[in-house]
Amino acid sequence: MFDVHCHIHETPATLGALDHNKNIVYCVQGTRYTDWDRVAQLKEEYGDRIVPGFGLHPWFVEQVGSGEIPETWRSKLRALVEMHGGI
Repeated sequence: MFDVHCHIHETPATLGALDHNKNIVYCVQGTRYTDWDRVAQLKEEYGDRIVPGFGLHPWFVEQVGSGEIPETWRSKLRALVEMHGGI
């Protein structure tokens, strides 16, 4: 079974699902700059049970202009996508 869109990393209580539902593959979406490291960590920890997604949701794009996201965000995003087999 696949969950093709979830934010399981956002709520500590939901992380227990990873240990209880071992037959489910989760596509975990990192939609904020501050999510990306956690999503990558889950991929490392749970292997093929996690399909990571990295990006910036339109709700958070304004953080680029406000300086809340470092100017290096593009290179970090590119590196994460390449590291995890993205396009």
